[in-house]
Amino acid sequence: AYTAALANVDQALGTLQAAIAQRRTANPNEDWLVVVTTSHGLDATGATTSAPTLENRSAFIALNKPVNAVLGKTGMAAPTSEATLAALPSEADIVPTVLAQLNAAVPATAHQLDGAALTASAVGVRNVQSTVGAYNA
Repeated sequence: AYTAALANVDQALGTLQAAIAQRRTANPNEDWLVVVTTSHGLDATGATTSAPTLENRSAFIALNKPVNAVLGKTGMAAPTSEATLAALPSEADIVPTVLAQLNAAVPATAHQLDGAALTASAVGVRNVQSTVGAYNA
């Protein structure tokens, strides 16, 4: 089922990219941003659980545009430590990335977003960490 789901997503993304390419031919001034992500990662057995493990908290973010090189590179391995994960982009960076694409700048004093545009030269907040208590509190 997992392999079939990946194949379906791959096919859908191919269809989307082909439609964008066709639009660009007809509308060369359009600048499209495609963001693909997941809400969580999978544990070592390929399952999803609510346990706050490093694997479950490791999601991916893929863009059709170059990303600030400080934040990551294409084909990076999954993080193997809390510090490595904390230094990487997170879901908090998606909204600022979309807003930057739309040239919809929101002054930092007017919002409470911790992320930064992945396509911008600024890196934004990184290495935020917390500790889980004995009862996951």
